Amino acid sequence: MRDEASGWSGTWVAERLGVRLRTTDAPSGMMLTDLVGLAVRRNPRRAQLLVSSVLGKHVPTDPRLVTDAGLRLGAKARAAVTGDAVVLGYAETATALGHLVADALGAPYLHSTRRVVDGIESVADFYEEHSHATAHRL
Repeated sequence: MRDEASGWSGTWVAERLGVRLRTTDAPSGMMLTDLVGLAVRRNPRRAQLLVSSVLGKHVPTDPRLVTDAGLRLGAKARAAVTGDAVVLGYAETATALGHLVADALGAPYLHSTRRVVDGIESVADFYEEHSHATAHRL
């Protein structure tokens, strides 16, 4: 998928390294390339990335696409969840996605942060070892 506003299509890696994304099943009607593109970075933990084109964080994205993707995911979650739920937007990049899922569920929402906030103590800390920013707080 090419976002005309940003010019980013996620195809640079595929064109230069011969790597391809392939959708094997698309029950929602969305192909893998509708959701992510390939990228690389200088990071000894993980050089390859699947960069979301629907989070609205890393590359400019039409807000309607972000909203549609989040509400679709929320509908899938609603079909799978029984009882009450709390939605956690994780790792600062999925905060908008988490909020849209919470909206679709009618559920409370909380997101993690990497930041220490003076006067507020975190209730939980967790680590994402493969990330460029490993520590997260609630």
